[in-house]
Amino acid sequence: MRILIVEDNRADAYMFTELLSHFLEIEADTTPLASEINRKITTFRPHAILLDLTLEDSKSHETIDRVIPAIADKAPVLVLTSQTAEEVGHSIERGAIAVFEKIEAVQQPEKFSRAIVSAVAEFAQRQTTTYKVKKAQASLLHCEGILNAQQ
Repeated sequence: MRILIVEDNRADAYMFTELLSHFLEIEADTTPLASEINRKITTFRPHAILLDLTLEDSKSHETIDRVIPAIADKAPVLVLTSQTAEEVGHSIERGAIAVFEKIEAVQQPEKFSRAIVSAVAEFAQRQTTTYKVKKAQASLLHCEGILNAQQ
């Protein structure tokens, strides 16, 4: 599983990589910058994104309002934070699948690992459902076109 860790603290990024590698077979890539996320998504193609809200080039509200909506349709976003409850709720509203306090992820790494696997599965299911709906809509439009042509 490929995981993109967006974290400006190198020690934390390393710690999460090592922690997860004990429970999951992962390939991790990291970036400390919000401005690098889309490039990393394109080149690395992660199955999940772990996102710290406070980055070198984006602070919590900006990360929530600008970054999460821009990437939430590309891979499941799991927010890692030590921020307030308000920011946690706002992160979910803007498209994050889950929010973990960093200390919780460290203290319960098996639960954290399962949450990542669940997020990837949920995201894949959502993508499949969206594809099926779009395909059904296209078929319906095609049938309507045939019916209209026959009238």
